[in-house]
Amino acid sequence: MKCDECYMNHENIAKKAGIEPMSLRKLIKIHLVELEKLGDIRYIKFKANTTGSPQHIYLLNKKQTMYLVFIIKNNEKVLKWKFEIAQTFEELMVVK
Repeated sequence: MKCDECYMNHENIAKKAGIEPMSLRKLIKIHLVELEKLGDIRYIKFKANTTGSPQHIYLLNKKQTMYLVFIIKNNEKVLKWKFEIAQTFEELMVVK
């Protein structure tokens, strides 16, 4: 699979960051213009059982995911995750 075809849903990002999916959904809406510059915004629409109003699960590409990771408010869990991302990039870098 090409990385261009890879998506992460916002609920998984929220879980990894230790925040509520609704909070991340609000952050996505606030930064929608910037996120759209990084690719098409994809989502799955469904009806929530509790409210009955339509909800979205956002599917974010790699660039959109990275942008959100950088703007999520830091807490202990987020800082640990950002550190892991930095380590992963270091391990993946190839000297040409």
